Amino acid sequence: MLTWYFGLPIRSSSGCTPDILAIHVCSITLLVYLVSLLEYLLNDNGSQQQHHFHVNRSSGVLTVAKPLDFEETSLYSLDVVAKDCGSYPLSQHTTVVILIGDVNDNAPLIRLHPQLGSSSVSDLARPDNEIEVSEQAKPGTFIAHLSVHDRDSTDNGRFSCFLAGFDVGGLFSLRRFHHGEYALTVSGWRRLDHKRYDITVTCADHGQPSAVSTRAVSVVVIDKNDNDPQFSVNPVVTSLVENNPIGAVIAVVSAFDKDRGVNGRVTYSLQPSAVTHWLDVDRVTGTIAAKVSFDREQTSTIEFDVVAVDGGRTPRTARTRVNVTIEDEDDEVTIWILSSIRHGLLLIQILSRLNNQSINQLDIHMATRCNPMPPPHAPRPMHAISVSRLWDNVHQILREM
Repeated sequence: MLTWYFGLPIRSSSGCTPDILAIHVCSITLLVYLVSLLEYLLNDNGSQQQHHFHVNRSSGVLTVAKPLDFEETSLYSLDVVAKDCGSYPLSQHTTVVILIGDVNDNAPLIRLHPQLGSSSVSDLARPDNEIEVSEQAKPGTFIAHLSVHDRDSTDNGRFSCFLAGFDVGGLFSLRRFHHGEYALTVSGWRRLDHKRYDITVTCADHGQPSAVSTRAVSVVVIDKNDNDPQFSVNPVVTSLVENNPIGAVIAVVSAFDKDRGVNGRVTYSLQPSAVTHWLDVDRVTGTIAAKVSFDREQTSTIEFDVVAVDGGRTPRTARTRVNVTIEDEDDEVTIWILSSIRHGLLLIQILSRLNNQSINQLDIHMATRCNPMPPPHAPRPMHAISVSRLWDNVHQILREM
């Protein structure tokens, strides 16, 4: 008769390596001469669990043959057979149940789920840790869904998650809406005024010691075209000397748009369109140049608008007024012809009036025999000028012509 002594259940730690003693199955027979002739075997019950253990055929010592993982199998049931070596062998079966104890050998696994509707080519090409949000997002706006799972059990499988990162305080929050499920939302304490925010999601389990996982998330802020271009100077007042070379720079205007990307890219044009016959503006730099050489005697001032347009889908515009004064230079000759000298009067005939609006210099040739003052009874032609009063009256005479 065979008598078995064994304990149930038997606990073994997860992650045990081969040759670690798990249980000692012993057998005692009343027939002393048969004690040394007993043989121990693991019965193959088709579950493949027996391959993780080994029993010494003669001593009955049960050891671990393969690494054990609680997350794969937490319980093993083995059928141990002991038989004698008589002519008609007798055998005895017993079941050994081994419970695997969990150790904190798994850190939480953080997964960032793609945003809904991310099916365009640009979205597919974007790194899997990038998510987008509008700069106009309101507090509570959903940004991304994260799921967290820890394969360990009890406290080893419980975890807490939080956000970290430079300058993200008050901007984003991590809200748990189900076990292991989190929503990244806009908190709304501050405006999203950066192009992107780099966030770190950190999850730590409650094991001893704690296992920690992190996941980097980049929040890309999508700019909205909500700002008009602004000119640094409005209006622009400048001048240009007449007889200028073609291509001469008249002024450089500049407009700034607070938006980013194409929404903040400004181009320039001139209005009304008729002014483009005389002037040109660089669409990118805002440099205004002359396309013709100006003559003050024909054009003394030019007034027009420079329009700045951003590159948004619905463009926003701004304009500034430009006033250009054409400055005069001494490029006209006044022709005076001496008619006669009568009674001390210098009689002159003006063939060409001054075209310039300012008198730079008058070159008058006078006869040397003219008297300083005419007699009182001498006739005075309309343009007869007394030599002594020439310079006093020349401006008045010119105004009368």
